[in-house]
Amino acid sequence: MANPFEKRATEYMRDSDTFLSIVTPEPLKTFLKDPAENGRLYDRLALITGTPGSGKTTIATLLQFHFVDALRRNKSRTGYNELVGALASCRAIDDDGRPLVAGVRLPLEAEYRDFWQLPYSTTTRTRLVLALLQARAVLGWLRNLTATGQFKLEEIGLLIRPGAEAAAREIGGVQPEGVRNRAADVERAVYGIGAALVPPASEADFPEAAKVAYHPFDVIEGFELRDSAGPLRVQPLVMLDDAHTLHPHQLAALNRDLARRELRIARWVLTRVDVLSPTEALLSEVAPSPGGIAGPQLGRDVTVIAMQKGEDRKAQRRAFRTMAKDMANRYLRQMPEFSRRGHDSLADLLETSPEPLSEGTHRKLSRDVDRAAKGLGIGETRRKALEDEIGHYMEGTRSRDTGMDVRLSMLSILFHRHAKRVPQRMLFEEDLDPAKPVKADAGVAEAARVHLYHNYGRPLYYGIDTVCDAASENAEQFLHLAGKLVARAENRIVRNRNAVLDSRVQHADLQAVAVKILEKYDYPFAREVRALADAIALECLERSLEPNASLDGGANAVGVPQEQFNGIATSHPRLAQVLQFAVAYNVITLAQNYGQGSKQWCLLELGGCIILKHGLTLHRGGFLERTVPAIDALLPPEDP
Repeated sequence: MANPFEKRATEYMRDSDTFLSIVTPEPLKTFLKDPAENGRLYDRLALITGTPGSGKTTIATLLQFHFVDALRRNKSRTGYNELVGALASCRAIDDDGRPLVAGVRLPLEAEYRDFWQLPYSTTTRTRLVLALLQARAVLGWLRNLTATGQFKLEEIGLLIRPGAEAAAREIGGVQPEGVRNRAADVERAVYGIGAALVPPASEADFPEAAKVAYHPFDVIEGFELRDSAGPLRVQPLVMLDDAHTLHPHQLAALNRDLARRELRIARWVLTRVDVLSPTEALLSEVAPSPGGIAGPQLGRDVTVIAMQKGEDRKAQRRAFRTMAKDMANRYLRQMPEFSRRGHDSLADLLETSPEPLSEGTHRKLSRDVDRAAKGLGIGETRRKALEDEIGHYMEGTRSRDTGMDVRLSMLSILFHRHAKRVPQRMLFEEDLDPAKPVKADAGVAEAARVHLYHNYGRPLYYGIDTVCDAASENAEQFLHLAGKLVARAENRIVRNRNAVLDSRVQHADLQAVAVKILEKYDYPFAREVRALADAIALECLERSLEPNASLDGGANAVGVPQEQFNGIATSHPRLAQVLQFAVAYNVITLAQNYGQGSKQWCLLELGGCIILKHGLTLHRGGFLERTVPAIDALLPPEDP
């Protein structure tokens, strides 16, 4: 079987069994549970934004009715029960497992943007697109409701919004067959206009089905199905995926139409960050309104679900680890080579202890530490006290990485910290205690590991948590990184070798994949994004390798005053555009209103792939203080 880690996009998985066997329930609980519990998910327009591969399409695919119905009828199968629980948490099914929504996913990457090129007024072009979308939504709902064979078309009851009886006649009546036929006529007529080699000269030349008003979203408020447990009422849900492919004015008009409060259907628009303006993409408190056109009010008319702007970053990282591990294990179970040998956990295939330094390298490390002690005037008594401090920390840590190489590297760092805290003129006179005691802690240990990698070649990146964290909370990026490791483990199994990968192999593979990921994307300002990220990374690396490790594990971000950042679109428009695409493609992550000291900062945190490329820590928190003009100065010159 082909490596499913390489077949990342859920759009390529056509049958329900394959899809349901690998999809993880965590995105539903992470992103949809809270708005569903607060009643903000199905009663108004929901705008879901995220980076490529963040899971938008997976969520939309899973919420389609035929997948939901397949789950409830097979919930006893392995792994399905967790998905059923996740659907219940986001109010897609009730406590008895019966569907509450009938979802259909409409990808907008098809021909919809072509309608914007037609030689008609903006109003006419918008009307045609809305008619086509509504016709396809109706056809999709009826197709999904009958896909499993449990519900027949003639048994589906349409629930019409009170007062919309007259409009119901324009959508084909209240009988499902008539509604389906009318939707098919409208789709055929409107599609023919957009696909024509030479479009009709004017609206008067349109087919009749494209002239008459057609507004099923204004009419339908539900479907009633005949279930063995009694009548089943479901709310229609339309999910417009890949909305970033529309023209910004098209998208703005679509959002305005879908945000109308009298609509009874649930409607979601899923889009990348690319389509927003720099101000909307970079500032979390700004309501998205693509194209700069006045749109619906955030909160009252629109629920915004940003899949890359979690306020609690620690919780977000923990949630992603859970999701990624579950996803990886589900993928792994689809691979016969692993399942036959009982390998059902990716974590078990990744060694979590680093290989020790070679004997010669260890001797060099020991000599370097002795040389540092001598050069800094550290006496035997002080050295013994610092060694005891390290030993005390190691006894209480949960880390398995407690070998002599880490202890020696930590000792060197503590030597330099001690020397910084004791006046130099007194250092050689007597071994004084510094005003602030030198402590060994997790930050010093992380700094030691970073120094060991850069100075002695010791692997830094290994273990399942590292793979998760390097993915920058992006599912597709995680599968890219994990896929290389899985392929190598599979190759070992085929050759009857131990499948568990040591730390050195993991480190090398992760770095190689990270570089490929950074190079593969071709998007606006890609050259500037890569140059800016590399420049920031080099500054972070220089600070990270200070002998006294002043930022513990080091820096992987720069921080600019939040007040400066709030005006970046006006003061430095080119930098704002570059940062917008850096965020959109996981090269940089923003952490806004980050409090440190008496200031509020906006952190420009490097993405996992840039961190892997340059050998920086994946631990968050260390940043360099900069200004917006200083960051702007890191950009390469504009192309002539």
